[in-house]
Amino acid sequence: MIDKFDEEYSFLSNYYPCKVIYNGHTFLSSEAAYQSQKDPSRIEEFINLEADDSKHLGRKVNVRPDWEEVKLPIMEEIVRAKFEQNKDLAEKLIATGDEELIEGNYWHDCFWGVCNGQGENHLGQILMQIRSELKEKSLMESAYLKFEKKDRPGKKLPIYIVKNKTTDFELGIVKFCGAWRKFVFNPNADYDDLIFDANCLSDIIIFLNDKTAEWRAGLNKK
Repeated sequence: MIDKFDEEYSFLSNYYPCKVIYNGHTFLSSEAAYQSQKDPSRIEEFINLEADDSKHLGRKVNVRPDWEEVKLPIMEEIVRAKFEQNKDLAEKLIATGDEELIEGNYWHDCFWGVCNGQGENHLGQILMQIRSELKEKSLMESAYLKFEKKDRPGKKLPIYIVKNKTTDFELGIVKFCGAWRKFVFNPNADYDDLIFDANCLSDIIIFLNDKTAEWRAGLNKK
């Protein structure tokens, strides 16, 4: 469990300084981006503000009437933008593994975090959701290949089209083999001279193993 967004985990905090582009504007932190949305007519005033200053200004603006309804999805969009736009932070978030993320605080924020054991921890939940998305995305792309998920009507498990990341050439498909109870790779049969080097094969094997492990984990939960 990670229950404080400070020191080595300070990057999880909305106060962490990093550029965040949201709705065409660039902010110095996700906190500034979030606070700017309280009053769309004053967004420009938040662009060059540090996180703490943006929070103070956010308390002075005329808050939009639908704020309570929209603040949660807006926060999710901004935090997602933060990690999608800053690769180093995305890697750090993924590196937290399966740890539960809780924004423990002493300023009595029981909506976004947890204080004295009480709170809804919405920020922590958003971070864990985005971490899951980033993990899936990192699995679907390697240095050489990309794996495009394709659902099949009437089938429980999808197939994955394997393509060259640079040329978009279709190299084959990954699908589940019921007889072997694992995911397998089926090369594109339209090309007799299709060849793969060790790097590509390694990426495919990693993907096969991860998808098989994911399928087996699903069985264990049933």
